[in-house]
Amino acid sequence: MEENKLFIICPFSNIESFLRKEYGNDILFMTYSGSMIQYADFDFLNHVKDIILQEKIKQIFFVNDINCKFIEDAIMKKRAQSQVSTLLEEYYIHYYFSLFQNTSKPRQKYNLAKINLFYQIQEFSNSYHFKEIIASKKIELHGIITDKIKNLKKQIKNKVYEF
Repeated sequence: MEENKLFIICPFSNIESFLRKEYGNDILFMTYSGSMIQYADFDFLNHVKDIILQEKIKQIFFVNDINCKFIEDAIMKKRAQSQVSTLLEEYYIHYYFSLFQNTSKPRQKYNLAKINLFYQIQEFSNSYHFKEIIASKKIELHGIITDKIKNLKKQIKNKVYEF
């Protein structure tokens, strides 16, 4: 049985061809800035739910590329220009002493992408709109961290993927 896959990606990462090389051409993409679904738009969430049901999605992948503009801006401490930027900046500040202080820029970008994916998967799986469908349809949720520039991605334990 074919397991249909949905990839939630940032439209500014231009990562589609990179993911098609790994997962084939028969995959679906949904774009959100910073791979962050906006849960305040009820009509759009219903549309997402319809797509998941109609396309018989069995795996959903939240993808962050470490070279994402929003991740770069948060680490470079550029003033937040959007809700996505503000949230990433908040993660960066909150975890600064434990994950960012005295670490290289590539490691900081990786850590921020990982934090973002953790929160996005957690919010999606606990969302009123998706919680029941995830359980009843046995949909698997995954996180992928990539470095498209270096062509890197690998799987680690607990169904989280990273480079």
